[in-house]
Amino acid sequence: MSNPEATVPMIDRGAFIRDARRLVVEEVKEEVGGSFWKSADVKTANDFVVQPGGERTRVSVVIPEDLGPFAKYVPWGLSLPYATTRSRYAQLGLEICPHTDLSMSHSCYPSEPDYEGIRIADVYVKNFSQRAIRLPEDTGFFYLYYFNSPPLRGKNLMKMVGNDIKIGGEEGVDWRWWCPKTRDVDKIEGIEFFIDPESKAWIAPDNTEITIGSGSASNHNRAGVDAYLESPVPVVKDPILTIAESKSSLELSEDVNGLVETGVVYGGNRIGIVDPHARHLDSIYMEGGNTYGKFRTEVLGATTPTLSPQTVAIRFFSNRK
Repeated sequence: MSNPEATVPMIDRGAFIRDARRLVVEEVKEEVGGSFWKSADVKTANDFVVQPGGERTRVSVVIPEDLGPFAKYVPWGLSLPYATTRSRYAQLGLEICPHTDLSMSHSCYPSEPDYEGIRIADVYVKNFSQRAIRLPEDTGFFYLYYFNSPPLRGKNLMKMVGNDIKIGGEEGVDWRWWCPKTRDVDKIEGIEFFIDPESKAWIAPDNTEITIGSGSASNHNRAGVDAYLESPVPVVKDPILTIAESKSSLELSEDVNGLVETGVVYGGNRIGIVDPHARHLDSIYMEGGNTYGKFRTEVLGATTPTLSPQTVAIRFFSNRK
């Protein structure tokens, strides 16, 4: 006979999920090692039009077949990697919304871990340009990435410059060390790159849609983007999207990757202070071996002389296992 006073132990579901997630993260980190993992492009499942104005738009996407270290943990394992917009689409004004990893994990269908066919998920995007953006079916406009290494700092970063990190231009004029609120070289967090003011452009309002191809193209398909860019940029206090280029060139070896800070940094004499009036769109991954020349920036902010950002900062990471 059962004891009516006996209690059945309750399972703390939240603690169970946290423990399971921790074990998976540890396994993924071990597999990735000290390098970066990057997925194939995540492509649209249908034809979509994203209207301007910065409102969230839901877009259905096809999850890449090869999910690397996360393949065994679909669907909830999709909540672990990061998502970033491809540069050519960020220059048009498109941005993948925060928590895309969670959106994909929650909406993934079919969700069975051993399923081997096509999986569909929903993500959210915003359009910060002045024109509607059309994403035809099969457009790869963002990708997933993951890393397990701390950023290079201080003297460890300084010794990479000239070797795995090659920078053109003059220090102090075209680029400088990023030491937030200090000049101590041991506290260098990254490198600031000055934005060329002569290169600034924007996409002016128009009733027609804009679109570009997502396939391979020389120089990241800048020609496709350039067809829509106009200069000069209007001087306004309200945030608008400005596309520009760095004053100096940057080349990364396959052993180093970079991540652009979304918090844009003031230029001038305000050392390393993040500008509260502007931000860089989440198109931040700079791939080693595929980063060369002057790079483009996609900054959402005011354009008045006193508020217009002058630099962007990049953190660098070793890509060696």
